[in-house]
This record gives sequence, structure tokens and C-alpha cells, in this order.
Amino acid sequence: MTDTKPDSQKPDPDNVSNADGDRGPTEAETLESIARFEGPGLSGDFVELVEQALYDENQQRLDVLLSALDPEDIADLLGFISVGDRRQVLAVLDRDALGEVLPELDEGVREEVLALVEPRQIAEVIEDLESDDAALLVEDLGSAQRAEVLAAVDPEERAVIESALGYEEDSVGRMMRREIFAAPDFWTVGQVIDHMREHGEELPEKFYEIYVVDPKLHPIGAVSADQILRKPRATPLSAILEEDAQVVSVNTPEADVAYIFEKYHLFAAGVVDEDGRLVGQITVDDVLDVMQEQNRRSALSMAGVTGSGRNVSILGTTRSRFWWLLVNLFTAVLSAWVISWFEDDIARIAILAALAPVVASMGGNAGAQTMTVVVRALATKELTSANTWRTLGRETTVGVINGIMFAALTAAVVILWRHDTRLAFVIAVAMVANHIAAAVAGAIIPIGLSRAKVDPAVSSTVFVTTVTDIVGFFAFLALASLMLL
Repeated sequence: MTDTKPDSQKPDPDNVSNADGDRGPTEAETLESIARFEGPGLSGDFVELVEQALYDENQQRLDVLLSALDPEDIADLLGFISVGDRRQVLAVLDRDALGEVLPELDEGVREEVLALVEPRQIAEVIEDLESDDAALLVEDLGSAQRAEVLAAVDPEERAVIESALGYEEDSVGRMMRREIFAAPDFWTVGQVIDHMREHGEELPEKFYEIYVVDPKLHPIGAVSADQILRKPRATPLSAILEEDAQVVSVNTPEADVAYIFEKYHLFAAGVVDEDGRLVGQITVDDVLDVMQEQNRRSALSMAGVTGSGRNVSILGTTRSRFWWLLVNLFTAVLSAWVISWFEDDIARIAILAALAPVVASMGGNAGAQTMTVVVRALATKELTSANTWRTLGRETTVGVINGIMFAALTAAVVILWRHDTRLAFVIAVAMVANHIAAAVAGAIIPIGLSRAKVDPAVSSTVFVTTVTDIVGFFAFLALASLMLL
């Protein structure tokens, strides 16, 4: 590992204080400093210390190292080390620590880690978790292990988990927390406070709102927790509730929920079933996980590497990338076929072979820019049928302006290089034409795929590139054939 700081600035794990604190920082402080030495996230130096303790079978040292980490950091650590080392680390974690670590693991790592844990231990952990985290763990179990775990879980808890798994994978029903705080509208602020104090163990671990419901559990509004603290005890909830409090259906896609939270700046939203009864809640920390996963998938999809990750097998990664590369091979052959139409012309004017890729490459980059903007706008719902034509016109105008500017620059280079004004004119016209084609294709293709219910992030790139390659090569070589021969 290459260090970016002098060795004198690196934390020294041996420089620990004595009982009187005469030798500097405590061991816990030193270890925490090593863990953060490279910035946010777990440092490579700390991982090496853990691996050394595992190699030496130094249980006491391992306990000290892990005690310096938060559950989220231990989850990261399990992603960095080997399967054999994971087994040793898991053996050190007690029930409470294991329950905090498992929900924080990356999906691929979690599946592998769960396979190393006894079903009885998983069942014990699940009973201590909130319902959304419990369903998340059970979802990642193999069928045999899942049946064994559910059989060992309390029947009431099992019913909750099975109910969650009955919803679509990417729906609110899967990710919501069943633990909610609901109260009738005739309650007062004082009654809410007394209820929280008397039944604190039964309330959700975190909640931002108290949902006000009618006798049939239909939500009629919500009261934020800060309002409860500000108002006199005698204030009825009906006097301070927000009647327009946000609720979503159990069948709402999680991507739509992420959009709602982002647009309306929410911290929480109630969840209702098909009959409109309040059955759970979604909180902002759950939605942040969804947003991060969406961004990760979009970034990978744009490059055709959806099956990528540090825990995906070599065969799985190879398979996922193969089909994308196969499609790109087909489009490359298609472009080569177009070029072959002008084989004789290229043989007579060899410089055409050198300049044609310039036109195609510039168009491809311009198309990628437009496509990225449009795909992002579709994902954030900034682009709808109401502004489609305005967006298309804007991107086309940008394409024309950029096309003219780069056409002038390229023509100037050709004149200085080849002293041929006709060749400069040909490449300039082709450059403008391909920039316009790139802008139109970069906007229309993602919009069309989206309306056809196909993910534009996955499929747009290959189509846009094909258009810019074919238009670029054809426009340049056809014009050259007409004007230079």
C-alpha cells in the first residue's frame, strides 16, 4: 500500500497510554485513528492488523481491534477479508453485535456471511431486529436455510416476515417497517407523552411522526415528534395534526418512494394497504439505501456491467459482460460494413481513413452527453410528456451550436495540415450533421425506451453509439466521394 503521509504522521499501534495517561493516546483511540487514517471508510492498514491477528490466532488482539469499530465498519471489514477469516470474525461477535452488523452488509457479502451462520443464531438475531431488517435477512437466505430459520422464529414474528416477503421485491411492502406509533385523534399531547413513557419498549426504535388514525386504522393525518414537545399537555392531537401528511401504498415501487422523499423533503411516510389501513412506515434512512442502490445500478448499467461487484464470481461477471460486448461487436461490424461501401474511395484518398474516426468519435461523445442528461432527467422525473419536445429542441440546438464550433476547429486543422479546403469543407459538414444526429438520438432513444418500459440506462448507449458511428462515417465518406473524386 502506498502511503500519502510521512511515517511520522501515521498512528502507531504500539504508542498507547499507561493507566496514568502519560504516553499519549489510549489504545482504543490509536486503533480508531488507524481505522480512519485514509479518510472516511475503513483503512487498509487496519484491515492488515485484523488479518495479522487472525493469522496469529490472537483472540485477545482480535477482540480489541473489533471493539474499536462501529457495526458499519465491521460490515465493511467482512467484505474485505476472505471467507475463512470471516468465519473467525463472526465467531467473536455476540448476538447483539451480529444483529447490528448483518443488516449493514452489502447484498452479495450478506448472502455469503449468512451461509456461515447457524440458523439458530440467525433466528435469535431476527427476533431482536425491526421488521424491515428481519425481512431483509430472511430474503437473502437459501430456501433450506430460510425454512429452518423461520421454523425457529416466534410465530408472530414469522407471520410478519412472511407477509413482507409476499410483496413484490422492489415494492414498499418489502422495505417498510411494521413498527409504528399510531394514536386516535381525541388523544391529547399529554396522553401521547404518557404512552411513550409507559410503553417505550413496544414503540419503534426510531420514529419522526405520530400517525393519527380513525377507528378503522385509516390515517387522517400525522403529528411530528417536535410538535409533541412544543405543545401544552392539554392540546388535542386533532388541533395540531397535519392532514396532508404523506402516505404511500404497499405496492408503490421503491424507486417512486425515493422520488417522493427527495421531492418533498420527507423524513418519514406512512404506508397503507389495499384497504387504506395504516400498516407501516418508511423512514429516510431506508430511502437513502434505495437511492444509493439506484445510483450504483445506473452507473454500472451505463457501461453494461450490471453483474459487477467484489463478491460476484468470475464466471458471473464474465457472463454479464459478455452479452454487452457481443452487442457492441455487432454494432462495430455494422459500422465497418458502412465503411466498406467506400472502400475504393478510401483506397484512392488514404487520408479519409484517418479523418473518418474523428467525425464518428466526436458524435459519439456528444451523443453520450445528451443521453446521460436525458436518462438522469427520466430517473428524477424532470422529463415528462409535458416537456419532451422542449427538451428535444434544446438538445438539438446545443448539438447544432457545438457542431458548428467543432466543425470550424476541425476544418482549420485540416487546412493547416493538408492544405485542402474541399476536404476541410467535407469534414466540417459531416461534423455538424453528426452532432445533430447525436443530439436527436441521445434524446429520443432513452425517451423511447422508457416509454417501451425498457430501462434506458441499460440499453441506450449501444443504440446511440450505433447511430453516431453510422451517421458519422456515412456523412463524411459519402460527401468525400461526391466532392473529392
